[in-house]
Amino acid sequence: MTVPGVPEIIKEFFNIDGNNILLVKGDAGTGKTIFSFECLINLAEKSCGFYFSTRVDPEVIFKQYPHISKYLSLQNVIDATSSYSPQKSNIHEAILFSTIPEFLRELYIKTSHVKSRKEPFIVIDSIDAVCETLNVSVSTFMRDFADFIRKTKAKAIVVTEQPGKTKLDYLADGVINLACMLINGRVYREMHIEKLRAIKIQNPVIPFTLVGGRFTVAHQTVIPSLEDAIYRLKEFSNEIARIKSAMDQPATNFLISEKISGKLQPGDFILWEVEETTPKTIAVLATLRAAVGLATKNFNVVQIPPSYVYSEDLPEIYQKILGENADKIKVLIPNENFIKIFEKTLLDILETIHGNGRKSIIMFSLDALESSFEAEKAKYIANILVSEGKKNKDIVLAIAYEDLKSLPSLRKQADKVFKTFYRDGCHFIYGVQPKTPIYNLYFTSETKYFTEVLEVA
Repeated sequence: MTVPGVPEIIKEFFNIDGNNILLVKGDAGTGKTIFSFECLINLAEKSCGFYFSTRVDPEVIFKQYPHISKYLSLQNVIDATSSYSPQKSNIHEAILFSTIPEFLRELYIKTSHVKSRKEPFIVIDSIDAVCETLNVSVSTFMRDFADFIRKTKAKAIVVTEQPGKTKLDYLADGVINLACMLINGRVYREMHIEKLRAIKIQNPVIPFTLVGGRFTVAHQTVIPSLEDAIYRLKEFSNEIARIKSAMDQPATNFLISEKISGKLQPGDFILWEVEETTPKTIAVLATLRAAVGLATKNFNVVQIPPSYVYSEDLPEIYQKILGENADKIKVLIPNENFIKIFEKTLLDILETIHGNGRKSIIMFSLDALESSFEAEKAKYIANILVSEGKKNKDIVLAIAYEDLKSLPSLRKQADKVFKTFYRDGCHFIYGVQPKTPIYNLYFTSETKYFTEVLEVA
């Protein structure tokens, strides 16, 4: 289960004495305000957080971000403007100022009542707008504001839309830059850590999402050891064995999350394209999970596994996980010298399993076929698998790294196409056909079902 929150490294930064000011940079729409609110929620004691902006109506803020009202008092949302016009709310306040000293004096008055309890946590959103109102340079304001914050031992976030390195970077104790980009027309977000004083930065780029109006860090993919994977998949199998569901429901849940794919139909051919940056173990674990879940729910599974990890050991692995249910999974390992024998064995297995009346799923690695038989023959076997699936109403899943020569012809046949990529320790997937947002796909030690998804937007 994913919950909104601030990256642990930001919490660590503010917990160090002397680290008082974090500069948050980024273009409009990158999430600076939402990140600032998340810091107020997670880092400020109740009633100790203050949000300063220009021409801001607290009622509008609480309407746009209703969750913030539980953590931020109305009177602590303050309009830092010199052109005050009365608002509907009688709680709305404004700081009337014309000079920096007047601004800081009013700021001191507003925050002094909390010092007996906890340190104030102040957000200036944005310094550019405040300084435009004050008619002073941002560097002059920042220098005096930083001096004030350190002397009062407060904590502060200063938001700016100024690009590149500026004098503000040197006056702040920490600097982050929020970025939003498009990957094949889909929103993708990253936090770039440029400076955090006294902190060792191991991962300078942190992917995140703003779904639901909250700042949520993407999960890094913690790839379990084989022993741990076997143990967790055994628990996974035992758990889902106790859940009653329709026979066709597991195909959607175990092959690919219904959240991403929608409901799968009998005979669907699903193509899962994998970018070269994705660790091969991830693809293997995904097929392991799918096969175990389906076999547990009494599906026949025909699998041609990826050749790079565990393939020769799969029958033994399934036996350890599933016990007698392991015979529902038929594992075929391609042999480069015997394509005709492999084809006959494959067709015999498909004929046999269709004779027992149970639904079947076919999963194959295009990489395994192409590395054994070369591109044209791999395409030939893949076409057999897809056509047999269509004929018998079996769902077929193919996993393929995107540089394979036989991939383009399969892409044309697919009913659903998904792409997966790996960036900054996180695993992502999105639908090409049908088009979907990007989702963070992850394995965690707490996840009962081994994988979870988080929308990135």
